[in-house]
Amino acid sequence: MAKSNTAPATPQTDNNPTVLIRYEPAKYLAVIGVDAREVTEALVEIKAVNQKTLEASIEATEASKTLLERIELFRTTLVERVRAAAAPFAEADPFFEGLTLGVTLQKWPKKTELEKEQERVRTARANYLADQETKRIAEQNRVDAEQREKNQKIADSTAKTAKQSGADAATVKEIKREILQTPAPLVSSRGIDTAKDAGVGLQYDWSADIYDLSKFLTLCLNNPMMMNTLAKAKEAMESAFRSMAVDQKEKFEYAGIRYKKTPRDVQRRKS
Repeated sequence: MAKSNTAPATPQTDNNPTVLIRYEPAKYLAVIGVDAREVTEALVEIKAVNQKTLEASIEATEASKTLLERIELFRTTLVERVRAAAAPFAEADPFFEGLTLGVTLQKWPKKTELEKEQERVRTARANYLADQETKRIAEQNRVDAEQREKNQKIADSTAKTAKQSGADAATVKEIKREILQTPAPLVSSRGIDTAKDAGVGLQYDWSADIYDLSKFLTLCLNNPMMMNTLAKAKEAMESAFRSMAVDQKEKFEYAGIRYKKTPRDVQRRKS
């Protein structure tokens, strides 16, 4: 009798969805791990201080962005499994109706390292591009000034020739106007162009810091508008004194500030 190649039936075991959460395939996580280490190592080596490292930074941050998207896909897939595992509870008892579970990646040192290196490279790249843009603007200003001087000389010479040829004042004026409007060549930056072609832009975040507190407070005291602005920071200023109020309690008393006592219920387990 010929042997059968059919594999014997494998006993099936029902998984208890209330206690079992399985994420598959496991190989997917292993691939993420390998890729994450390679991308992190690449980011660590990048300084973004010249054209070569600029190009390397663009490639590396694009890879890290894609990798973080894969990690987020891992999280959302896991969330689906967790919610599926919790679903039967709602059927078991009405108390669990509306229960929605999620998964937050609260502590993942290697992922945090990857994100920090990505941000460091992006900051270094932004600083490099800002420096390149500053140099480009300075060069453009120089070229513009040079073009204006050149235009003026040509306009004066052309106007003189036009007058000698019998042109009226209006015609001479129009000739000069057109010549003076001749634009200078546009100055470009290889770094800025490389970044732009790769979809990397340069923007600026504006902020402020108080470098002299005494001068600032004096300004606020003598300027109603600034005093109103300062009032918006009242909550932040109060938070700086809360720890003092906890330590000093009723003894806490300063001009314009007073301690605040709020009752709080405390219930302990019976022994």
